[in-house]
Amino acid sequence: MSLPSKITLSEFTATLKRYDSTITAASRPKPETLSSLDKWRRTVLPSAIAARSPPHMTKPELYRLVDCKLKRGKMRPILRLIESNDAEFIVSTTTTAFSSPDVQSSFTHLLSIKGVGPATASYVLAAHKPSEAPVFSDEAFRWVVHDGAWDTKINYDAKEYWDYYDKVGVIAKRLGLENKEDVERVGFVLGQEAATASAVGKGNVASKGRKPVESKKRKSTAVAETGSKETERNKEQKKLRPQEKRAINSATVTGTTRSGRVLRSRKPATE
Repeated sequence: MSLPSKITLSEFTATLKRYDSTITAASRPKPETLSSLDKWRRTVLPSAIAARSPPHMTKPELYRLVDCKLKRGKMRPILRLIESNDAEFIVSTTTTAFSSPDVQSSFTHLLSIKGVGPATASYVLAAHKPSEAPVFSDEAFRWVVHDGAWDTKINYDAKEYWDYYDKVGVIAKRLGLENKEDVERVGFVLGQEAATASAVGKGNVASKGRKPVESKKRKSTAVAETGSKETERNKEQKKLRPQEKRAINSATVTGTTRSGRVLRSRKPATE
């Protein structure tokens, strides 16, 4: 994995090309796939917002956008909070936020909507100005701010977002990128790939630690064969007359046949 401060443009571009396949692999099918939602979020929604005068977002759009955010990251019970907002309030609040020339002011206005925290506000901002406002995803934050320390705890507060926002800008400027959202997508790919590699590694370690287990079928077959041999011997012993049993007991072992039957000979007479 390339560090954000060291990644070259060619490495960046190659990683960005894996974004669509990464989203497809992470898709959850119900009720709408992440691939479909993410494509809508990045292409259709920004165009719809820009075509309005003044630009704003509707309640159904916000609900769908949050659904995309949750499927892209961690599932949280916030859709019901989004649903509890008045439709006109969402339109008026996003109108005010989108009309502000200052990104931080826009961000603050969006936080007044129920269910919208810093991470969700970043998704709303990115829908309005994708080239300027990167979404606040776990994977991108840990790559950009913590050099890919994938277990870093995230507080999801405004301070973390603006720290991330500034560092995304540094990466975009160094690589000559026009769209800051591309930095987030590269971080998302690297984080997802690291998680997959970790899961595979843990699976291999677990399988190496297991001891080979003899199959139950093999064990039961061996027990059955041993039991049947003992039963046959007992039956043969019962068929013998008392004098024959005494004769066998007084004999010496001389060998065995291929079937395992014991051959005996009479003991020599003694005085």
